[in-house]
Amino acid sequence: MNNNTSLIWNIVLTLAVAVLFFLHFSGKPEAGSVADGGVVAGRRTVYVQVDSLLKNYDFYKETKKELENKNFQLENELNTKGRSLQNEVAFFSKKLRQ
Repeated sequence: MNNNTSLIWNIVLTLAVAVLFFLHFSGKPEAGSVADGGVVAGRRTVYVQVDSLLKNYDFYKETKKELENKNFQLENELNTKGRSLQNEVAFFSKKLRQ
């Protein structure tokens, strides 16, 4: 039964990939796109160094610090609740043994 299910899924997924492949490559090229990787007239390529942008971006720094603080608080809360649960389990298991 497991082999039949696996075979059916493989056939379905293969058909889905074939349909998506056909739909992707059968459409008309969009206006302004270049199939051979050349340059479109009137357009320029712009390179952005994202790591430098983020390093010098104040909002990014502030948000990152806020998220790190929130992460620290949530981890502490989770650890506290985990310890509390372990204490309760220990208490009840000790109570059951008596």
